[in-house]
Order: sequence, then C-alpha cells, then structure tokens
Amino acid sequence: MNPIRSYRRSVADPPAFFLTAALVLTDRSTANSLITSLPRQPIEAVFFDLGGTLFHHLPDTHTTQNLMQTLNRCAPQPTGAAEQSLDETTAVQLYRRHRREAEAEGLYQAFFIHRRVVASAVRRTLRDLELHGSAAATEFCDAQRHSVTTQLQLRSDTLPTLGTLAEHGITAAIVSNIDDDYIEPLLARWDLERRLAFWISSERARSCKPHANIFQQALAQVKCVPEQVLFVGDSHTNDVLGARRLGMQTALLTADLSPPWLPGADFYIAELGDIVDIISPSQN
Repeated sequence: MNPIRSYRRSVADPPAFFLTAALVLTDRSTANSLITSLPRQPIEAVFFDLGGTLFHHLPDTHTTQNLMQTLNRCAPQPTGAAEQSLDETTAVQLYRRHRREAEAEGLYQAFFIHRRVVASAVRRTLRDLELHGSAAATEFCDAQRHSVTTQLQLRSDTLPTLGTLAEHGITAAIVSNIDDDYIEPLLARWDLERRLAFWISSERARSCKPHANIFQQALAQVKCVPEQVLFVGDSHTNDVLGARRLGMQTALLTADLSPPWLPGADFYIAELGDIVDIISPSQN
C-alpha cells in the first residue's frame, strides 16, 4: 500500500495550523485528494518514534494487572465484614486520567522522567481511592518497566524496513520520549542497536517531544539538512507537530489510530513498510 502525500505547508506557517484547521482526514482516500506536486528533498535519514511505531503498544492487560496487584496490596484487610474488592474499571480510569495529567504537566516543563510521571499517577490514584502504601508507586513502576522491557513486541515490518533503509544508505535512528532503563534493554533484547546509527531518549536529551531540543540534538548527528529527514511516528502532537517545526518531513503511522486524523503530516502510512515508497525515486 502506497503512502499518501498530503498538503505540505511552509515551515514558516504557525503551529496554530494544526490546532485550528477545520479539515480532518477520515481515510487515506480523502488524504489522496490533497496530494500536491510541490517538490521535496530526497530522504537521507529517517527518525523513528519507539512505542506505537517500531514497537506495538503494551497491551492494556499488562498495565491493568500490574495496577490492580499494586492497589490490592494497599487495600485494608477485612476484619469480620465481607471483603470489599477494588473496582477495576474505576481504578484503571483514575490511573489513566492521572497519567495524562502528569504527562501534560511534564511537557509544560519541556522535560520529564517517564518513571516519575508513572509514579505521580499512581500516588494520585491511591489518594482518590483513599488507599495508603509508601512503596506502591515504586512497586508499580518496577512491574510496569518489567512488562515493557520483556513483553513489548516489534511490528512485523520493523526489521525489513530497517533493512531496506540500510540497503539504500539511509540513516535510521530512534528519537523517543522514554527513560534509558526502558530503551536500553529493549534495544538489547531485539538486537536493534546494530541496525541504527544512533538513538536519543528524552532522558539522555533532557528534552521531550514535541519540544525542539530533542529534535535538534538528533539533527546534529546527521549530515543533511532537516528537509532531508523523515520523522515517522504515531503521535500528531509529539511526532508530526514537533518535527515539522524543525523543517523535517513527517509520516504519521495510522495503524493503531482511528480516524479522523488531523492534517499536517506529509504522509499518512498504514504500515512501516510504506516508508519504502517515500524514498526518493533516485534511491529506489
């Protein structure tokens, strides 16, 4: 399946383009109607997001299991009365809400440690459920990290895509909002470092997408201009908006996204293998 080229805006256009646009994309056929003949630079490097892009997201069942085990250890033991179990749906909804809040607060500061965000969400969940446990946040963070580093699965076309990029002499790298103690065991488990020119985590960069600094650090490691770099990710805000502000071309991976999709990406792809069709004709 070929990627779909969408409207390509000027780098000088304000970010409000993404936030106020009335047009949304409901399928790649709609995006196809926006194809233009504007020239673009040949791709010399591809930067990838990690979770949701090169890797599938962690199944919700792992997070739910880790959360409920942590919360149940904090629940008071019944004395005579019938045991009252925690409501799983309520607990998971609270955790997800507090996770979003903690991440948003971190982004206002341009940088956050993933583990601290998770711990903050757990503590707030405990508070709302009127539970107490001094070690609960640490226990959940450890369990969640173990699940991510041992259970996260590569997409089936990740390795073939990286192989194709290598065959064409195109630099491949990872730029991800993730802690080092998450990404390092993941790369080792799947033997990915030898397939990458480099990787940058938000912890290493002390900057989180969509803020400019983490992208700038990645661009400093390639011998090409931003317009010759393709950023591939599954987040319109972190990946598309952030990379476009620096002048990079962007591809939004829609495999796990439900339409409508916001406009602004240069390409909308259903699978990583579609990147092969984005490589400039001179390299195909």
